[in-house]
Parts: sequence; C-alpha cells; structure tokens
Amino acid sequence: MLSQLAMMEADMRNANAAMAGELYPLAQQKASSVTHEGRDISAKEVLTYEEHALVKLRCQEIEHQLNILQQLANERQRGTQLASLESWHTMRVVPFLATHTDMGGTLNEAVDFLEAHKMFVDEVVNRDASVVSAMAKRTEMTVVEQNGMRQFERGYEKLKDVLEHRIRIGNNFVQVHKFAKDLESSFDALTSLLDTNRDFTNERVAGQVDNVFHMIEETMTQEKHDVERFVNAAEAVAKGDETLNVTRSVQAAKNMIIDHDHRYTYLRAIWNEWQIHKAELKKKVTIIEEIEMWQEDTWEIIRLLENTTVTTLQESEGLHRRVKELGQTIDQQTAKLEEAKMFTDNEEYNRRLKRVLEKQEQIKERFKKLDKKVEVIYETFLQEEREERIRAPQILTALKDAQVDEGSRFEFVARIEGEPEPKITWLKDGIDVKNNIDYRQEYINGVASLVIEETFIEDTATYTVRAENAGGVAESSAKLTVKSRSAVSSLVEEEKPRFIKQLTNVQVTEGQTARLDCVVVGRPEPEVIWYKEEKTVKEDERIHLEFVGDHCSLTIKETEITDTGMYTARARNIHGEAINFCQLKVSPRKQPPPTAPKPTRPTIQTELATSTYEEGDTAILQIHTQGEPRPHVEWRFNEQPITTTETVTVDEKEDGWHRLIISPVTPAHTGVYTAVSVNEFGETRTSATLYVEPTTTTRTSIHEDMLQEDIYERMGRPTERTEEVVREESTQYSETTMPVPREIETTKTEKRWVEQIDEILEKAPVHSVDSVEQHEATRTVTSKEYAQGLKVALFPMKTPLYPLQVRR
Repeated sequence: MLSQLAMMEADMRNANAAMAGELYPLAQQKASSVTHEGRDISAKEVLTYEEHALVKLRCQEIEHQLNILQQLANERQRGTQLASLESWHTMRVVPFLATHTDMGGTLNEAVDFLEAHKMFVDEVVNRDASVVSAMAKRTEMTVVEQNGMRQFERGYEKLKDVLEHRIRIGNNFVQVHKFAKDLESSFDALTSLLDTNRDFTNERVAGQVDNVFHMIEETMTQEKHDVERFVNAAEAVAKGDETLNVTRSVQAAKNMIIDHDHRYTYLRAIWNEWQIHKAELKKKVTIIEEIEMWQEDTWEIIRLLENTTVTTLQESEGLHRRVKELGQTIDQQTAKLEEAKMFTDNEEYNRRLKRVLEKQEQIKERFKKLDKKVEVIYETFLQEEREERIRAPQILTALKDAQVDEGSRFEFVARIEGEPEPKITWLKDGIDVKNNIDYRQEYINGVASLVIEETFIEDTATYTVRAENAGGVAESSAKLTVKSRSAVSSLVEEEKPRFIKQLTNVQVTEGQTARLDCVVVGRPEPEVIWYKEEKTVKEDERIHLEFVGDHCSLTIKETEITDTGMYTARARNIHGEAINFCQLKVSPRKQPPPTAPKPTRPTIQTELATSTYEEGDTAILQIHTQGEPRPHVEWRFNEQPITTTETVTVDEKEDGWHRLIISPVTPAHTGVYTAVSVNEFGETRTSATLYVEPTTTTRTSIHEDMLQEDIYERMGRPTERTEEVVREESTQYSETTMPVPREIETTKTEKRWVEQIDEILEKAPVHSVDSVEQHEATRTVTSKEYAQGLKVALFPMKTPLYPLQVRR
C-alpha cells in the first residue's frame, strides 16, 4: 500500500487539478480500508509488543502518505484557481479595456460605450465570488502563489476603479447629450414658430416667448456648467486610465456649447427682427389708418374746391393758395404712404394697403385736373391784374448838360420808376453803348447810372437814357462836353465848382464807420450840400459833415442797414454847380458763434418718489436732470438694468425730463426703481419704491379722431373726439417667477422644461392686424366732454402690461 501511495504521490506532483481531484479520493479509499484492517488486527488478534508496534507504525505511515497526497491535491487545485483568474484577466479584461478606449463623440457612441461597460461590470460581479474564494485561501498558498494572488488582487481592484470611473463619466456624457438634445428641440420649436411668421398681437404670448428665451438662457448656463464638470472629470479620469481616450468626447461637448451659443444668437437676432418688423407693421398700420381718414376728408375737400366759384383776383389767389397747400399735403401723404408701402405675409394688411394706394392714385389724378383748372383761372385773373397794374416808365431825375476837363471822371445819373421794372438802355448820339468797355452801366434801386472813369475829347456827345417796359418808353438826354487841356478856358469857367477827386462807392459792415470824401475846387469857395436819395442829409449824433479847405467829407458812425443808398454831393457858387454821386452799402454784421457752456456733472432737480398703483394702472416714474454735456439716464429695477419692451418704454425730452412708463403695472413690478444720470464728468442717482396692489378694474381709454379740417365748411367747428369704453372681464394677474435651473435627473416623472416651452408655444394665437385693438362700445362726445376725459388721460391709465423684463 505504501508503494502504491508513493507512486500516486509521484503522479500527483505531475497531475493537473482535475486528475489530482480524482487521485486523492481513490488513494483515500484504498488507504482507509488498509488502515481500518490494521486497526482491527491490532485490536482482535493476539500480537506481541513488537508486532503491535509494527502494525501501528505501518498505519501511521499510510496516514502520513495520505496527508501528503491531500496537500498535493489541494495545492494543485489552488494553483489551478489562481491560474484561472489570471487567465480571465489576461484573456478577457485586458482585451476589453484595449478595445473600449474611445468614448466617442455622438450620443449613440456614448450609449454604446456606457452599455458595454455596464455589461462588463455584470461579468466582474459574477467573477467576484471566485475571487473572494481564492483570496480566502491565501494562507494555504505557497510564497509564489501568494505573490501571484497579491498581484492579481491589485489588478482586480484597479479594474473595478477603472470601470466605476468610466461608467460615471460615460453616464455624464450621455446626460450631456440628452440635455443638448432637449435644448435643440426647444430651438427647433422656436425656429419653426418664427419661420411661420405668426402674428403675436397678444402681448401676453409675446411676453411668454421672452420667458422662453429666458428659460433657454438659464438652461444654457446649466449646460455649460455640466459640460465643464464633465470635461474636468473626463480629463482627470484619463490621467489615471492610460488606455482611455477622451479627446473626441471632450471636443464634442465643447462643440455643443459653441453650436448652441451660435444658434441662440441666431434665434435672438430672428426674434429681434420679428419684433422690429412687428413694430414697423404697427407703425405702418397707424399710418394707413391716418391716411384713410385723410383721404376721406381730402376727397370731400376736392369736391368743394371743384365747385368753388371765384370772381376776383383775391378770391382766385385764395383758391390757388389752398390748392397748392392741398398739393403739398398730398405730396406729404404720398411720401408717408411710400414709407408704409411694405408688403408682408399679412393678407389683411396687403389688401388694405392696396385699397389705400388705389384711392391715393384717384386723389392724385383728380387733384391734377383741379390744379390745372385753378392754375388757368389764377393766371387769367393775374394777367388781367398785370395789365391793370402796368405803369409806364417815368424819369424822376432827368439828365443835365455838363462840361468836364479831359481826363476826369464823369457819371450820368437818373432816377427812374416803372412797373414792371423797366429795361434801361444808354445811347451815345443815338448808338447803344452796351458793347463799349469804356462805359459802365448800373441800375440799382431805381437809379440808373453811366460812368466814364476817364473822359476824352471824343466822349463829347449827346447821351440818352431810355427806359421801357410793357407800359411804354421814357427818355432823357443831356450833352457832355469834354474840354481839352490845351484850350484856354475863360475865367468864369475856371472859377465854376468842379470835383478833382470823385466820390467812390463804399461798402461796410453794420456797426462800422462809413466815410464818403471828395475834393472840390471853385472860386469863390462853393457851398456843398449832401443828399441821400434826393433828401438833404442833416448832421446828428451819428452823421458828421466836414469841409476843410478843398476837402469835403460825410462820416456816418455805427452804420445801420437803413443807411444803404445813393449819396450825392452838390457843390454850388455864383458861377455854377457840380454834382458827384456814390453808393453806400451796409451789410448785416456776422453773429459771433455761441459760447460753449461750462462742463458740469449731472444734477437731479426732480427726484423719484415712492408711490402706490393699482394693478392695471399706468405707472410713470420721472426725473428732471441737467448737466453738461447733456447726461443720459439709465433705469434699473432692483439694481438690474431695465430692457424696454412695447409695454415698458423710456421717454427722453430735450428739456431734461426723463420718464419710465409701465403700462399697465402688475404685482410683479413691485420693487425699487433707480434712475442714474450719467455723463463723462460723473453720475447722480435717485431711487424710490413702487408698490402695486392687485385689483379688478374697468378701463376707459380716450382717443382723439384726428380729422383734417375742411378749408371752408369745417373752419371753426370744434373737433369731435371718440371715447371708447372697454369693459373687460375680471382678470386676476399673478406674478410671473423666473425659471430656476435644475440639475439633470433621469428618473423624474414630472414635466421637463422642454415640455413647458412646447406648451407655451402651442398656445400662441394668430391675429390679424384689425384685431389688435378690441372695442366693445363706442360713442361720440363733445369738446367739453373731451376736456374732462383729457384730464384723465394725463394721469395713469389702466391698460394691460406684462412683467418687466430685467436683463441679468
């Protein structure tokens, strides 16, 4: 038996775990029967002491050999379990991690990555029992096996950490994709809504669209936070996981943020364009309404003008003026209509515009005929008046014969009147001198002059001034004699006054001093008298006459525009007289440029005051501010800048008044309002609290019908106005709270924010242009009633408004 056990030991040392598992039970069975038989012999048979000891020894040797076989079997089994785990790690774990290194960039790739790792985690969990079992037998292992087991344990723990980190960032990446997909669905819904160009005349819905944008903004902020958190986690995991590549996934997440920013910017631009288009459409609708009313009045006015009978020039002038004014008005209205000529997708507006354009063409055609007719009538009366008003030329100051020394300057002057202004012609011995460069002709303010700067013997002739117009012709002639320098003049001629220095034309600016001077000789000393336009010039505080020796002068201080005119110096003694002329022109003085005001920091003269309004009222917050340069005012709500909308407007006046108008207010507008007046030299602010109390009201709005007054029948008639009373059902407004960003949750059953946006967008109604304003009852009131209504209109009115939009 011992020999068989020794052979089994040798086989056991070379056997695998399966054979070892079969050899040991066989050896145990055979050895057990032998040892049992030996114990029976020792107990039942009579043996000597030596025999008894020998049987006991052989049994102990068999049991010892059997224990060796058991140990070898256990060793073979333990070695095989460790090898199995190591084989699993080598054949399964390492290839899996090597083939799943890229998280991908799309949602499908991210889901595949996550699902593969989740399935592998299940495999690891199933393997965990055998790993724990092997680790429990560590004390029974050899040193080599224990080292192998410790190495496997470290790899196993690292595997679990790797799988945990990969699943965590994989799940984050999938959630980022799903969050982005929801955001893109909202973008698609808004895009579809704006592309259909639906008319949000309902201000509540338009305000909700703004709320949708606000929710998207907060969602994008949350998305950026989630992406940043994912990127940081993925990069951190990649540092400890040498087989993991997160480059594509990180770049894909960053690209999502960039794409969403671009798309949001695009949608914002589209929405802003839509709002601008809506405002323009509303403005153009108002223009169309005004032009429609004007067309009705103008059609009646043209009819009245067509039937008007005139009998005098004054009546024709009045009719002509009114027609021209009407033509200007038609041109202005046509220009306004061109501004409103914008065809849109709104069929009602296009039909209305087409009717107005056709009506305008009819008015222009009818006015063209009227204008032509009135022009003929006016020209007829005007021609008759001209024929009656024509006045033949009349020479008030005739030409006079004169003698001058050769080489001196001479000037013929004649004062002429006539209607219309006559044509002046100068003749020398019956020949027109207009082509002679030696003669200079002028006709200013009814004074005709012919100037010869230097006379010669050949200038001796008879000169004629001829004035003619449709009323007739007038002439005056005089002889000019030029004496030769060599001729011996008589004593009488030499002693006759003569000007050796002529007067010259003078031009000054208003306020300056003008001086007219000449030199006149004669014996005895001549008397010199100055004239302005045939009136004697007399000395006063401004005008001074001086005659020193042969020098004669007229000085005018602080000249005025009225000093402009023709001045004459007439010298006379017992032998005769001499006359000299010149023109004085006084130009208006130039105004100095205004002095630039001194720069100052803004000041607020009228500050904000705490006030309380009922819900639906029109709240007006106003300040009066001054400063140099002119300051601009920034409005804030709870220290946040205010964005203007159609219902929240800012009004700025040149006189320094600035107003913030909220119409109507709701409890959501309760808060602290601040006005900051700012220029480059500083700022000043004022704040006050606005309280809004909920209420149910009946609103009355007053509108004035702007009708053009009839130029005849409607003159002096009090303007009628229409008061429109709108009774509305009781509406309880509630404060609209801003959406709060939420963390990503996958198991929540409540509505997601995307579904809330979809519900808001689906409620958007479609309205035509005519349904913007609803009127339930209309009645005509007198000017007295309108004055009472105007008092109400100057104070806060109750009209619906949506919560103030605050830019964060």
